[in-house]
Amino acid sequence: MSCKAIRIEQLSEDDALDLFVEIVGHNAFSFPNSKVVIKQIVQQCAGLPLALVTVAGSLKGSVNVDEWEIALEELRECTKGSTSDGIFERLKFSYDRLNDTRLQNCLLYCALYPEDCLIKRDSLIEYLIAEEIIEEKNTRQFQIKKGQVMLNQLVNVGLLNDATFNIGVKCVKMHDLVRDMALRITSESPRYLVKAGLQLSSIPDEEYWKEDVVKVSLMYNNISDIPLCIIESPKCPTLSTLLLCKNPLQSISNHFFLYMTGLHVLDLSYTNIEKLPESISDLVNLTALLLKNCEGLEYVPSLAKLKGLRKLDLFGAGINEVPQGMGMLVKLRYLDFSWSSLTFMPDGVLCKLVNLQYLSLMVYSNTPPRIKAEELAYLRKLETFHVLTDDIHDFDAYARFMEKGGLTNYKILGGSGSDVRVDKLVSLGKCNLSERILLPKDVEDLYIHDCDINASSLCELVPLINATKLKCIEIDRCGVIEHLFSDSYASIFALLQSLEKLRLREMEDLRGLFKRERVESVPPATFSSLKYLHIYGCNNVKKLFILSNGSTPSLEEIDISWCEQLEELVSSTNEEDQNYEEWGISTDRHAAINAVVTLPKLSKLYLSHLPQLQSIPFVANSLQSVEIYGCPKLKKIGPLLDREPCPTSLQSVRIDESTWRSLEWAHPNAKDFVQSIWSPLTHCTRLILPDNMI
Repeated sequence: MSCKAIRIEQLSEDDALDLFVEIVGHNAFSFPNSKVVIKQIVQQCAGLPLALVTVAGSLKGSVNVDEWEIALEELRECTKGSTSDGIFERLKFSYDRLNDTRLQNCLLYCALYPEDCLIKRDSLIEYLIAEEIIEEKNTRQFQIKKGQVMLNQLVNVGLLNDATFNIGVKCVKMHDLVRDMALRITSESPRYLVKAGLQLSSIPDEEYWKEDVVKVSLMYNNISDIPLCIIESPKCPTLSTLLLCKNPLQSISNHFFLYMTGLHVLDLSYTNIEKLPESISDLVNLTALLLKNCEGLEYVPSLAKLKGLRKLDLFGAGINEVPQGMGMLVKLRYLDFSWSSLTFMPDGVLCKLVNLQYLSLMVYSNTPPRIKAEELAYLRKLETFHVLTDDIHDFDAYARFMEKGGLTNYKILGGSGSDVRVDKLVSLGKCNLSERILLPKDVEDLYIHDCDINASSLCELVPLINATKLKCIEIDRCGVIEHLFSDSYASIFALLQSLEKLRLREMEDLRGLFKRERVESVPPATFSSLKYLHIYGCNNVKKLFILSNGSTPSLEEIDISWCEQLEELVSSTNEEDQNYEEWGISTDRHAAINAVVTLPKLSKLYLSHLPQLQSIPFVANSLQSVEIYGCPKLKKIGPLLDREPCPTSLQSVRIDESTWRSLEWAHPNAKDFVQSIWSPLTHCTRLILPDNMI
């Protein structure tokens, strides 16, 4: 194990005590003689911040005097005769106090990643499941939750740190000193060989491959091949894990795996491997074969002997046919062919995989494989099912299968439907919808784009009335549709009370939400859960259809742009008007102009390229940011900003200079305040809404 010198600043005795108490909590002082014992424990940490954090974390919640005194004696014992600063011994004390082999193995597993690596929680938990560090239970969902709990426990005791990657991807990170401690532990028993992220161009020499090594990590290197001439087959009969992912690896000698008969987990993901060696077929103890994003992969040998295999990940792999022997993998729990080049799924294979819990078959190819719905009936343990189909009849069959319940996560993509990270999604893209389709009753997200819909109302072909848990509706570029809903179904109003997001984009023929067939008004609570309203490029919209007092108490964000005829953001319900009835709300022009709507949770308002808009009659006491651009007829900004006092939550006002100069103010003090935080908007920052808004 390579070591490096790290300078560690030591805290004063008072600062060390303050840090310790901050973590362990003041309840620690509730037992007799507690101050003396705690002070002695702090002294044993030698002012080392990381030692203080981890030791305090390991004792958090302990209020028994005997437990604290035992901990003090154990800490004294482990640091007795320690060399250097004793940081290893103090961290090892916290590691030992986990008193849970699975938690300890989880921490050691993190050391297989490169130094300073942001480790994605989801990916790490998948490893922990494959390694059976997370015990096998009836459901994957339980295992995933258990994995999150384990990581939280390690974060709480200071042995891991929470982190985020990119846009909120949850990660954990291992402190360099904690990783050094873990590598020191695994240099003996259990023995790991870790050469991750060291820019190696070839695998380590034979002398590193000890007979008792159990895990090898060579991830994140520059290894391009493993020829026979470099190394003979490593004699590692106890090797259970081999991580070769994230290497430009193209080929592996057929003899390389000859003496790895105990191998359980083999990860070749994100490599350039083209052909797996035939010796893979003899790894009879293999439980996880991970080939994610091996885009050049053309050949996988027979898997018939791998009867203990539980996970086969071919996401994004270049393979275009199912490996031979797949039907023999009766213990398989996880199978992913999504984004692969698969063109055909033989009949009678899936129905044999009766233990499957996760099945993803979103194959984006010119000829995606047809999956027979009747075979899915045999998969009674299935929790997650993702599928893409270009056949509308298969689409209905999958929907019927999902209606039987038991699935915690599903995605049905019709045509070129888009995949987004949600739990229960139906997505239709570039389909010709000329007949009524089915929707699972518990669908949460509905996304339809670029479809030819042979109906003036979406409800005529898509039975939204059955979707009792719908949270998001997103419709893009679907011509002909004039309305989404029909009020001929009285129950539609109650169903829409669960809707949280509504996005309509480039619906050129859209006139309103409701096709009016009854005289009754839309019930005021119809959109009571709506949080996000996004409208883009709907040029026949004149009145905003759902904003009336009390109708949208949960609304947090409004984003409306490029609607050429939009005149009013609020419609009242005082009098009948045929033009307004298109939106399911009857009103007159005078009432509409003077109506004021209170939106208690609105925090963000974006309005752009609305040439007919004249006013913004909102009261929003939680407002944080406003952006307005290209609204030449807007003269009154109303109680949104022109009132005293202005919302104390307001942080940013960006309005193009032309619109700003034309605004008429009733309250000079309000204008002065808004002007102090106003900045000119020189161009619209939100011309195109993101496709992954869901």
